[in-house]
Parts: sequence; C-alpha cells; structure tokens
Amino acid sequence: MISRIVDTAHTLAVRHTEGDHPDLDAARSAALRGLEIDETSEVLYRDWMNIEWGAGNTAGVRKAIARLHQVAQTYDISLEPVTEQLIELVLSDQSGAARYARSPRT
Repeated sequence: MISRIVDTAHTLAVRHTEGDHPDLDAARSAALRGLEIDETSEVLYRDWMNIEWGAGNTAGVRKAIARLHQVAQTYDISLEPVTEQLIELVLSDQSGAARYARSPRT
C-alpha cells in the first residue's frame, strides 16, 4: 500500500512539473504529502529537490537536502547514487536561475 502511495505522489509531482505551465505548488504538495506517508522515499526527495530548484528556491533545496540527510542518518540509510548526483548538481548551481531539471526516475 505504501509503495502505491509513493508511486502516485511521484507521478503527480512529475506531471505537475511538465508542460508549458508547470504548477510547482501542486507538485510540491504531492511530493510532501507522499513524504508524510514514507519519510524514507528517495524518489520523493529527488522530486522535492527538483521542484525547489525549478522554482529557484535555494532555501527550499537546502531544506529538502537537510531533511533527507537527517532521515538517512536516523534510519542508517545510504543514499542512492542518483540522489547523491542530484544533490551535487543542485548545490553546485550558483546562478540561482529558475529551471526544472528532472532526475532519472526510479
């Protein structure tokens, strides 16, 4: 059941970021709602980071990363390579320009 909820939240987050008029608020809401159900879902953290990065919200990106690191430490979880790569990518973006870059889906 939990995996279906996570999959649905991920699908909604992605769909709300697509097209000419993305709805980042709805995408963020979907990702965060999914994280309420499974706080260890890396795909939803990647969605959240991408959404905040696309919104040009550096503080939001850092909040998502901090929360993910806290959860990983609490549960003694190693992050997936794609998650580590995304973290490195969004933290290295010094321009602060709003853009949406999707990480590979899992």
